[in-house]
Amino acid sequence: MSLIKTPEKKVTPQTLNDWLSWIGRVHPHAMVLDVERVAAAGRKMDVLNFDDTPVVTVAGTNGKGSTASGIAACCAQAGLRTGLFLSPHLLTFNERIQWNGQPISDDALCEAFAAVERARGDILLTYFEFTTLAALWTFTQRQAQVVVLEVGLGGRLDATNIVDATHAVVSTIALDHTHILGETRDEIARQKAGIFRPKQYIYLGPKAADVGVLREAAQACTPNVQYTQPYQEKCSIPRESAGLVRAVCGDLSKKYPALNERHVSKVLREFSILGRFSSMVTRAGTWVFDVAHNPEGGLWLAEQLAANPVRGITYALWGSFMDKDQQGIVAPLCPHIDQWMVLRTVGERGASVQHLSGVLEQSGGKVFAAFEEAKEAVKTLLSQLQTEDRVVVFGGFDIVSRVYPILSEQG
Repeated sequence: MSLIKTPEKKVTPQTLNDWLSWIGRVHPHAMVLDVERVAAAGRKMDVLNFDDTPVVTVAGTNGKGSTASGIAACCAQAGLRTGLFLSPHLLTFNERIQWNGQPISDDALCEAFAAVERARGDILLTYFEFTTLAALWTFTQRQAQVVVLEVGLGGRLDATNIVDATHAVVSTIALDHTHILGETRDEIARQKAGIFRPKQYIYLGPKAADVGVLREAAQACTPNVQYTQPYQEKCSIPRESAGLVRAVCGDLSKKYPALNERHVSKVLREFSILGRFSSMVTRAGTWVFDVAHNPEGGLWLAEQLAANPVRGITYALWGSFMDKDQQGIVAPLCPHIDQWMVLRTVGERGASVQHLSGVLEQSGGKVFAAFEEAKEAVKTLLSQLQTEDRVVVFGGFDIVSRVYPILSEQG
């Protein structure tokens, strides 16, 4: 365990932006898959034991955010004190730590970060680890009745795994982050199975349960294993995720009767998440936003487009990071897109419009326009859209988070 002392701060962070800048510098690396350091800090903060409070940890290649958010929504709307930890965020950092269905305030975040800073001493923490501890501290201080944690990456070595969850969910197993988690579904499943504990309630979605390694790991831990099916009633999140929400809430209802079937069905009918096939109707056409960023996500998005046709033209505004299977993402969507447009992605992993255009041409898609900036893309699309047209903005959190605020102002 590395206990190298960090440089002394000249000024204690005061604002949320100050804190975000600081926690991004505490550790020399952006990502370190090692739970020892964050667990040591968590023990010092006394945030690892939630006693008889149900803790639901949700892992999975796709659908884990929808599943975690759906469980938390059902609990919060049943009147339970509910903490939800998500990553990454779309529009504001506050989205990562939610209380009773709402992001906590800047002041509450600053207070939580200060608590982590006081306790960690010489322990180096990454940005994600710092935030995880801030979430656990917040939920402990507010005496949560239900805690829902979305795994950041993998499971076994993820910071959220420092808590012994009472309920563990794996939504799907697919190929993503293969350079870290492994190049086969079996290898990835072994990492996600690291969240399992003896005597837990474990839930495996249809696209996770078909991996024998994962089923065996679950059965070795507990007899309480459920293999869920897609939800058959009306819902606004993926049906596989809704099926997991229903199963988890069904078990939680033994402790909290308000989480009955009728309540859960009502929440699932009305509940939606920005960036999960969410739509915005503007003065010129409908815009659909989806964070699909791997082949499985692209296939699901293609299925949604096929099931929800429009009379007009379907445009796509797509961007993707270089470390993604870009051709695998767009290939299933090509039959459902009339005109493709690409948007440069930013940062070290960013892809140029020239590269993205080349990927599309190899996949059978024709690029009609390429944009360096999101503002330019939105302006162009708004000028040519007709009422019955549709724009599908997808490729990951980076693309959606850049386009959505601009459209909200201009659309």
